[in-house]
Amino acid sequence: VLATPPVVPIRKPAPGMSASEVWERCQPATEGHPYALRKKLCDETLSRMRVVANTDQLTHYRGCLAVPGYGANGTLQTIEFVAPDGIKRTLKDTSKAGAMFTVGPDTGPVTLVEGVGAADAVFASTGGRAVSTFGCGNTRKVVEALRQKEPSERITIAPDRGQEAKARDIAAEFNCTVACIPECETDNTDLNDIFCRDGFDVVQALVESATEPPK
Repeated sequence: VLATPPVVPIRKPAPGMSASEVWERCQPATEGHPYALRKKLCDETLSRMRVVANTDQLTHYRGCLAVPGYGANGTLQTIEFVAPDGIKRTLKDTSKAGAMFTVGPDTGPVTLVEGVGAADAVFASTGGRAVSTFGCGNTRKVVEALRQKEPSERITIAPDRGQEAKARDIAAEFNCTVACIPECETDNTDLNDIFCRDGFDVVQALVESATEPPK
């Protein structure tokens, strides 16, 4: 019998370093941020994000976009920092397990993607609710939380290229649909890449092509 590995508790944040304290110190995000420009982020997405001030005590994250990660109960759980060059890091001593970032409506059919750029692309193209799960490793926890809260809502998982098998397994377990990026695309291509290259209509068509995986 394999021994169950011990659960390592999340350490208590240092004074002034909890997610809520850091978030309150951040400044409004603007369309001029290099990452926002490159990803063509819309105003709706930027309004839900912030930027770490150039004088903040988080010296390594100054100038980074701050993306809030909320739990299913609406509590601010963590913050993802996105540097101008796109490098992403999570606020120390916080957990992103089950955390999500929503763009667009707070109710209705939802499309789950990995990154904030892909969530922006889905909302900009469809007008529907889009949720970033902060990586494919967190998708199952987010789907599980959403299913408990909204048992009959339509949930579509739109994985980055190369993560289709994991997405189909989760979808089969929780009665979701899956929207796959064409196999001709390179690994790690996401819906924001498609959006920036091909525009609204192609992303909308991809989301609408979602199908149920084999049971």
